[in-house]
Amino acid sequence: MTMATVRSALVVAALLAGCAAPDPRIVEIPVAAEVPEPPVIERPRLPLEDLTPDAKPDEVMRSYRATVEVLMQYARDLETALDAYRKP
Repeated sequence: MTMATVRSALVVAALLAGCAAPDPRIVEIPVAAEVPEPPVIERPRLPLEDLTPDAKPDEVMRSYRATVEVLMQYARDLETALDAYRKP
């Protein structure tokens, strides 16, 4: 073998060894974090629950409107409570 052949063989071996290297891995390690106690948010009483079967249409509409407002506020309260648990 000539010196050029040996050198070429070493270059090919080095290139093949570089291709055989393992891929880098990402390892996630769980870390203990302080989690706040969940707040107690009671379900609201809905105005529709107080309607009687003989309620007038305008009473029904007022109850529906009030119920929507109560539920929207309840949803905002729940979102605010969840904010404490979301990642920054």
